[in-house]
Amino acid sequence: MPGSEFILDRTLKTARCPCCGEMAPRHSIKTLHPQDLHHGRIQVHISRHTCKNKSCTAKRRHFTAHVQGIEKASHYTSAVKTQALKLLQVLTLKRTSEILQRDFNVCVPVGTLHDWKVDSP
Repeated sequence: MPGSEFILDRTLKTARCPCCGEMAPRHSIKTLHPQDLHHGRIQVHISRHTCKNKSCTAKRRHFTAHVQGIEKASHYTSAVKTQALKLLQVLTLKRTSEILQRDFNVCVPVGTLHDWKVDSP
């Protein structure tokens, strides 16, 4: 239903460190707000962890648990980025932005689309 807010809880008490593989305890919870939903707004609660392994070679021992379908440090779900990259193969940046606004009800700036296009393989 339009205007509804959904909460998706993806918090874990422990998670594997992406560097050393040791189990790391949760130290906090972060809330993400993906912007590309047709049926309202969503909050995704994810856990942040601290690796306690003294021999871990990671530069930063803090990490965020991964949520499938949402890229790290992203404001958009994978579905928006995938569709944008398909559209950018045949359309201009501005037209791609307009279609994403229409289809996903999300405003992706032309600069972001340019960066996605340059970074894509």
